[in-house]
Amino acid sequence: MSTTISHLDISENVTLAQQGEIKAFERLIDASQNAITSIALSITKDLDASEDVAQQTYIKAWKDINQLKNGQSFLPWIRQITRYTALNYIKTQSAGVTSPCADYDSLLATLSNNDVPADVSLIKQQQSELISHLLDQLEAETREIVLLYYREQQNSNAVAQLLDISPALVRKKLQRAREQLKPEILNTYGNVIYSSTPASLVAIVLAVVAPTAMGGLSGASATGLKLGVKSPVLMSIIGVLLPLLLALTANHLSMAMVIKNVHNTNAKNALRQLRKQTTFWMIGAASVMAVGYIYTSGWLIVTIGFVLFWLGLYRSTKAVLVVTTEFVQPRIINLAGYTINLSLIGCYLGLFGGLFGGGLGLVLGLINDGRFNSLL
Repeated sequence: MSTTISHLDISENVTLAQQGEIKAFERLIDASQNAITSIALSITKDLDASEDVAQQTYIKAWKDINQLKNGQSFLPWIRQITRYTALNYIKTQSAGVTSPCADYDSLLATLSNNDVPADVSLIKQQQSELISHLLDQLEAETREIVLLYYREQQNSNAVAQLLDISPALVRKKLQRAREQLKPEILNTYGNVIYSSTPASLVAIVLAVVAPTAMGGLSGASATGLKLGVKSPVLMSIIGVLLPLLLALTANHLSMAMVIKNVHNTNAKNALRQLRKQTTFWMIGAASVMAVGYIYTSGWLIVTIGFVLFWLGLYRSTKAVLVVTTEFVQPRIINLAGYTINLSLIGCYLGLFGGLFGGGLGLVLGLINDGRFNSLL
């Protein structure tokens, strides 16, 4: 492994990552990237595809890491994400299909000769062809063990720890691979496997996930950064609380103006009761949104909370219009022979303008957070 960390250290770093600590997640990537890229490569049989899968795996893991209840389950959890992502990648990208090579033995000899200079991109393509050819010769259950064994510099104990299997099983699978290929040929392939290990995976993944950890993808995150808050959970709460406070303030002030202009005591009491009901409705709907942001990684619960929030405002607006129509003199103008109720237009413009603006912000936030990839 690039970084050797025990199960206790993994659990500790998972906890720190769940609190938004990007360095902890970097250590988790560093410790597990050989396993993740090897699993991805054993399925896709293509170097570029395996790196894409590994990147997608870690980005998804960062977004969903708060769903992991037991830090010691990190390795099984991320291995499962990798296999699912790799299989899905094959379905959508047609990975795993490489152009046939006329002479694999000559290509293997060429790549094993360090004195022969070559274009880097060409080398990677040739490495991918050779590794794909090797994997086609190995049994499916042996492939990721062989790949990880050579990427871990032939350390069977490290392979066993990363794959949660016994060292004896690792040695048994390697022996089976040596029986299928000559040991010296397998070791030569091993040199190609080791030299193909991704060098910049950590930097690429962190370039994507770091802005979310620092609060750069949404207004809620930006607010969290200014306040010195690093936890994604706290940022989500802040992102719901601030609009809620603004809406509650607007509801209180606008209702106070209406109450001031109404001179009927019963109507005033009805409006005060409506204001109280709307306040509780807003808090309830915002709570649903907060639950969606904190405990799910999809769009459904958050969207339900937003719809409930807007329905509460719509109900309140309709009720206010009923009262004001009866007890408040509306602002009416005549324009080109048409009677226009400015008070009515103003109410609906505010209501549907808020729906459009809030809905657009919600959709953009869900896209930036990658929540449209999942229902829940």
